[in-house]
Amino acid sequence: MSVLLTGAKGGFGRILAQWLQQHANESVWLTDIKDEADEFYIQCDMGNADAIHALIKRVRPQRIFHLAGSFSNVYDMDYQINALSARHFCETLIAEHSDARLVLIGSAAEYGFIHPRDNPVREDHVLRPVSVYGLTKAIQTHFATYYAQRHAINVVVARLFNLNAPGLSERLFVGRVEQLIARFKRKEIDVIELGNLESQRDYLKIGDAISQLLLIADKGERGEVYHVASGQPVRMRDLLVEMLTAANLDMSVVREEKSNDRKIGYDIPIIYAEMKKTNGLVGGLEETSQ
Repeated sequence: MSVLLTGAKGGFGRILAQWLQQHANESVWLTDIKDEADEFYIQCDMGNADAIHALIKRVRPQRIFHLAGSFSNVYDMDYQINALSARHFCETLIAEHSDARLVLIGSAAEYGFIHPRDNPVREDHVLRPVSVYGLTKAIQTHFATYYAQRHAINVVVARLFNLNAPGLSERLFVGRVEQLIARFKRKEIDVIELGNLESQRDYLKIGDAISQLLLIADKGERGEVYHVASGQPVRMRDLLVEMLTAANLDMSVVREEKSNDRKIGYDIPIIYAEMKKTNGLVGGLEETSQ
């Protein structure tokens, strides 16, 4: 069996690629927008339907992990990568008469505004995204539902909350703090400036994220959405203290910039996942070593 992983150069993509290469008993093909000299690496533009079709015809994967994503906050760009690429994959699988399992990576940003009483949020909660990224990921979910129901495409959505792992994008809190700590220790900055630290989010260690993702790929029902999360809220301040302590620093190096400029409904005070659906998959969660 061959496996295809898109977004192989992203933070989660790099780690998942390494795990698959070390543990999977099949050929692992990687792709991203950038080129690389590797026998099992294929450069591909996820916004190009013909390129995706050619990729599938060449690799003939039995399983596809579609991790490629765009955080530009420019609708046309994010829509191409976060939503339309999923449609291109589905249309290609139809054209190729393929029953490959397509695992789309969703996002907690699809939920958008969540009232504290809505927690823990379930997969069937209404989607009210408040960011371009969340909006385009929500459209991806609708594509998945449509193609699963209308064309019986073997697609499932793994709706990812927040990762706690090294090497993530600076657009994410953990990645931004990691880079700011590194800059502080190199004496490039004399203080670490951050926004509101009282918000609570659902954070997951990378090994658990991979375990859940593989479980969903193996056992998830076609057309369904499953959370990839811890099911526990973590205060951003507490997470920051943990990261600072690991770097032999403390909160004295931090300046919190509290702003009142956010739009109504954008700064969500707390969101965390209901995990009954994912945990209820046959076979349970298997431990993944990292």
